[in-house]
Amino acid sequence: MKLALALAVIAGPALGCTTQTFDLPEGDRMTLTLAPGVQVAVESRPDWLVFRSGAQELSVETHWDAGGASRLILTDIDGDGAHELWFGITFGMVNGFYDVLTLTPDGQMRIAWAEVSDPEFCTTETGFLGAVRSGPRWFKHHYLMDDGGVPYLARHQTLLDESAEWRVLFAPDGDITAMSIVPLGTDLFDDDAPPVTRRIFPGEGAVLYSDATLTDPMETLPHGDIVTLTGADEMSDAIRIEGRGLTGWVAAGDLID
Repeated sequence: MKLALALAVIAGPALGCTTQTFDLPEGDRMTLTLAPGVQVAVESRPDWLVFRSGAQELSVETHWDAGGASRLILTDIDGDGAHELWFGITFGMVNGFYDVLTLTPDGQMRIAWAEVSDPEFCTTETGFLGAVRSGPRWFKHHYLMDDGGVPYLARHQTLLDESAEWRVLFAPDGDITAMSIVPLGTDLFDDDAPPVTRRIFPGEGAVLYSDATLTDPMETLPHGDIVTLTGADEMSDAIRIEGRGLTGWVAAGDLID
């Protein structure tokens, strides 16, 4: 039997944060400690991972096509001695996605279907990072752990257009708590980025709507007006703007640099 390969052990800026990465070949098993007195045995099978702890057993289908080995990452994100066991579920040409096995307060295994892309642990003061490619660029996502030890997306940025990014902040329940538009290339944690402005497209002006559905018109902004971009809607091409003392939504096509 081959031994699982430990690729790295890293301690980062979050006090006590540790991470250790393993490649577990198909047919092999290994045992990892998730908390004092709680061990989890992991077995790698073709397209499956099996986790056993005491009388409990969990099986997860995976599609991690990386040389016949399963990728495991053992972390202690907040340095409290309770570990998280991340495992690769899908691996493509660009992104690798992970879910995580954690323990309930009574020591039972549970799986959080996090689907975090290319996680980076112990590189931030709190939580951890994920990365997603959009076109030619990579964008970072920041994750935190909720009170139950389950990860949630707390902050992310995605490409808005050729010169701006859309930043969104989330609560643990997934509700949006804030959004903004920042210049392209702004650091994920830079909260002092300058505002992004656009001009109303030449022509008859832009209709300002009350919400992102663009069905309730409030006013028409004249062409040439300079407005500040403050948000976007992923389900439509609506952009939230401020201009002439008003806040509302316009169609993205009504704006130019």
